[in-house]
Amino acid sequence: MQTLALPPRLFMNLLREDAGMSLMEFALIGALVVVVCLLLWLAIRRSA
Repeated sequence: MQTLALPPRLFMNLLREDAGMSLMEFALIGALVVVVCLLLWLAIRRSA
C-alpha cells in the first residue's frame, strides 16, 4: 500500500471539511489533545 504524501496544511483542511467542524471546534479539540498528551508525559516523567 502507498501512503499519501499530502502537505500537512492540506491534510488538516481535508480532515476539517470531512468532519464538518468549524475552525473553533478544530482548535479546541487540538488544544485538548495537546493538554492530555502533556499530562501523560508529565505523569510518565514523574513515575520514572
